[in-house]
Amino acid sequence: STFLVDAPRLNVRLQPDTNKMDSMTQQPIPVVLDTHLNALQQVLWGEVLPPLAADHDDEEELVLPQEMQVDNIRANNPVICCSSDAAKVFLDHLEIFQLQQTQQTKRQKIAYTITVYKLVDEENNHEEDLYLPIKISVQVVEIKTQSMSTTTFTLLPCQVDQITNSLDLRHVMSQLYNHFEVDSVMVEGGAQILSSFMNECVKKSNGKSGSKSSLVDCLCVTISPVIMGGKWGLPVSRRMDAMMGNGQEVDGTNEITSSGLMRLRDEQFVSLGSDCIVLGRI
Repeated sequence: STFLVDAPRLNVRLQPDTNKMDSMTQQPIPVVLDTHLNALQQVLWGEVLPPLAADHDDEEELVLPQEMQVDNIRANNPVICCSSDAAKVFLDHLEIFQLQQTQQTKRQKIAYTITVYKLVDEENNHEEDLYLPIKISVQVVEIKTQSMSTTTFTLLPCQVDQITNSLDLRHVMSQLYNHFEVDSVMVEGGAQILSSFMNECVKKSNGKSGSKSSLVDCLCVTISPVIMGGKWGLPVSRRMDAMMGNGQEVDGTNEITSSGLMRLRDEQFVSLGSDCIVLGRI
């Protein structure tokens, strides 16, 4: 997970606009896809916490790490999309963590105050409670210096694709639009997330998607004169269906060729130092 390995800020470098005093603060909303919240747990606790029993009988036996590394979340108020089950388990872990903090007998170096804001669907008899945003604020106080910091992030439960066991990207986009008014995203991640979005294009072109609209409008690829091979190399489009030879001509545009290759439209090539930027529409 890029969120775990790189600890990205998920922001952009904005040039100051003299006509807009607040132009430097107009940053995009950071969004992370973490189906089972494994990456978030490793960021905060350095490990994936064991699941709880349905009746929580093992709550007293479960011992969580004594510290939470919230400063590892460098993005500003990120929205973390996950499954509804993962969100529920994570909230249970937070409750146990806070409880164990209050039960510690030895003097603490750090004090945590965790606040959870959860919306409820009162208008529709709580039918949509599972998929409403959950805002979490963690306040950290160093006892010795009394220095205080607060980290805030929001869990956004989304539906899960039963075939891939990953988030349903169309429902993710719907959730982002309904709750955060996000109607455009820039996907910047590893091979898995990129190929997942590209697969949606293939499904749409092959008529396998229930929606006529594609999730991807354009592609921006940076080509650098660097070869990454061996165990450090990553495939550009992992599990991308378009590379499996099931291509077909669509609406005469030849979006996916008979050899299973996806072609870009309105392509442009921009030289940037020693790199080359390839821009094109899907």
